[in-house]
Amino acid sequence: VEGYWRVRKNNKYAYLDKKFNPVMPFKYDIAEDFTDSLARVSLKEKTCFINYKGEERVCSPLEIERLSTHYYLVNAEPKYIVDMQGNEVVKDVWQVQKPGGKNLIVTLLNGEIKLLTD
Repeated sequence: VEGYWRVRKNNKYAYLDKKFNPVMPFKYDIAEDFTDSLARVSLKEKTCFINYKGEERVCSPLEIERLSTHYYLVNAEPKYIVDMQGNEVVKDVWQVQKPGGKNLIVTLLNGEIKLLTD
């Protein structure tokens, strides 16, 4: 656990600090542990990455996949990549490869290839 404990009560998730004090209420339908200062949560009809303050950093009604520390893939039709602030970085994504290190190789639907570096 990176700072907060994820706990479940009555089918809802919340987060506690290391002294077991509540820092976010029991409201999330699905919640994951924090990694790189963000946690993926689901609330009603949307998926978000939240920070330690509970602020939503990247949200979508569609599934979001973390690609790296700073980039997220939104599984829309067509797929697109956003940064930590939710800004669209690359659209019309066909495939993303993670060759290692801090690089992402992004192939677009038109065949163009882009390199993203974290």
